[in-house]
Amino acid sequence: MYNQKIKTYYIIGLGIVFLFCMMILTIKSFGPGLTADSIIYLSTGKNLVEKFSFTRFDGEALSNWAPLYPCIMAFGYLLPISILWFALGLNFIAIAITGFVTYHIIKKHIHQAYAIPFILICILAFPYYKLIITIYSESIFICFQAFFLMYFLRYFYNQSNKHLYISAIFMALMCLQRYAGFMMLLVAILILLTDENIKYKIKSTLVFIAISFLPSLPWLIKNYVVSGGLTGQHTVSGKLNPSNLGLNLYHILVYLQAHYGLLFLFGSLIFFWGATLYFHQKNTGHVATKKAAKALWFYCSAYLFLLLLQKSLHLFEMARYLSVLYVPMICYAAMFIDEWYKKYQSDKTSKRAIKYILIGITVMQCFITIQHIFRTKEMGVGGFGTDWWTNKELSAFVKEKTTDKKVMSNYPDFMWLMNSKEYHFSQYKGEPLDEYKLRDKGDEYLLWFKQPMRQTLIEPKDTIGLSILENTPAFTFYKVEK
Repeated sequence: MYNQKIKTYYIIGLGIVFLFCMMILTIKSFGPGLTADSIIYLSTGKNLVEKFSFTRFDGEALSNWAPLYPCIMAFGYLLPISILWFALGLNFIAIAITGFVTYHIIKKHIHQAYAIPFILICILAFPYYKLIITIYSESIFICFQAFFLMYFLRYFYNQSNKHLYISAIFMALMCLQRYAGFMMLLVAILILLTDENIKYKIKSTLVFIAISFLPSLPWLIKNYVVSGGLTGQHTVSGKLNPSNLGLNLYHILVYLQAHYGLLFLFGSLIFFWGATLYFHQKNTGHVATKKAAKALWFYCSAYLFLLLLQKSLHLFEMARYLSVLYVPMICYAAMFIDEWYKKYQSDKTSKRAIKYILIGITVMQCFITIQHIFRTKEMGVGGFGTDWWTNKELSAFVKEKTTDKKVMSNYPDFMWLMNSKEYHFSQYKGEPLDEYKLRDKGDEYLLWFKQPMRQTLIEPKDTIGLSILENTPAFTFYKVEK
């Protein structure tokens, strides 16, 4: 037994080392992925240190994003290391801990016959790999979620309020890390309220809600005072709307029609999802395991449903969206496979099938990851970490020509990344002139990057009072005539 435990931790260690090597290889050419959200986290963290203020790169108050991750970035700015390496290291540590906690949750459901491939699935997930190479808040969110699930599921086995309240602490951290935590809090409350013995557990459920929600309350009140909404512009009606369901399903089906392999995989997953629920209902002998399995099934299904209600669901971001589901899905699958193994352990074909399926998933994820690494060597990870944005002439121009000037742009976040100086968005389409003037800080120049994104801003060709100072294939630099 002791030797088996040593072997297990050895495999976990090898998987983590492999993941680290993949991360280094990916960011070697153009650095980590840096999106608009990444710059908001970094700039807010820097402003917290320098100005003790929750403000972004453009001087606007932070409200559309939760506060914990910028606070963590602020701590990184106090350390004598690069903030990007700090963020990447934190992502990697969070994912490594997530893999370890996930294994700790499911180890009692893993038979020795298929332990190694299951462990590797916990660690070498393509969604995890995508997260550790980009400055996102999901890695830490997923780590908190893993701890939440560990204690939440323990509650179903021993009915100990202590475990329920500990799970609430991690749910509170999830809500402080990302607003998506409130969706998961709602799902967790629904799971608790559907318990057949809920009338005996009202008090503990209310304590769970209080512990989970109250730490975020001051931030939500601040948001309402500053922006008129509890979560800034991210209102519930704006983000989640039943009318989005049909449109998102249509976009997914159109996308899958062009990718027959994914269509087959998608159909297989739907069949498997329904089959496992039926299997658990009919075959799970342990009452607590059946409750835990149903809770996980509902948790994952509710998240998917809420995801389909979201406005502007980007298919190229699906790996990021679905990364949140990886831990609960693995836990649910472990319970299902454990029941399958117990029921058919005398059948050698079934035992082989389990092992080959798990090995196949592991190999497929490694193949996708390696394929992605070769792509990033040519183009970069994504966002501002690509070959276009890391062009030396472009970055040199921004550093030399805009450092001592008041400049607006369609990419002020990229300019902040170059100079750590406040820059502002140019005028939005449909933005009244008086509202634009309210946030105009007397900018004397406009730097317009010729990128296809952000078509919500008024293009310079539609604006009078501009004279061209410099024009290149990558950007145009204007003087604003007052």
